[in-house]
Amino acid sequence: GGNHGNEKLVDITFYDGKTGKKLAPENGKTIEGLTEIKIIENTLLHLGDDTKCYAAVTRTYTVYGQSIALECDFRFLTDMSFSLSYTCMFPVLKTVGLYCAFRNDDGSENVVTTLEVGLADYSGTMYKDNAASECVIWGKKNTDYAFVVRVLTPEDSCDNYSNYAKTFYWDMNTTSNKLYFSRFPDSTYEKVPAGTEWHTKSDWTLFCLTEETK
Repeated sequence: GGNHGNEKLVDITFYDGKTGKKLAPENGKTIEGLTEIKIIENTLLHLGDDTKCYAAVTRTYTVYGQSIALECDFRFLTDMSFSLSYTCMFPVLKTVGLYCAFRNDDGSENVVTTLEVGLADYSGTMYKDNAASECVIWGKKNTDYAFVVRVLTPEDSCDNYSNYAKTFYWDMNTTSNKLYFSRFPDSTYEKVPAGTEWHTKSDWTLFCLTEETK
């Protein structure tokens, strides 16, 4: 995830995730024989002027089988204040994402059911206040699919759920829902000083369910 256009690409490199060999992909051409792809992307974050950047970010994407993992290293170059900021989001169509089970870190589970046809004005319920680093998402009609979304670094990703929203599922519009792992509240600002470093890791897995696993 980026910064709504306020991000400057420094470089991007592709690798065979198994051998570490650097790849040189070309538009319209297929690279055969890959079972794992690693992508390393370096960017700089700014607020509209790319000569005044406040953070350097290295993202490492690993795509393997039915899973995608994302590791992010943040290094803040200047002080910055944040509000309404999320280190992981997962948008999903209601056809495969009507339900969300929050697997809370204390061992409890909270399952929520969204509207089959949500509200067109984006005023639907936000199911907040779940201290969950793992969620399972599935649908009513397309029951052969389920998604597991995890944050593996709750301290850097979510500040150990210190804000009231924590992990939440938004009944977003008529067709879609969205899962958020939040770090900052949406009504106040928090300062992150220059020199701060974060390392975050998230992953997403699509499970094709069989009768034995349902």
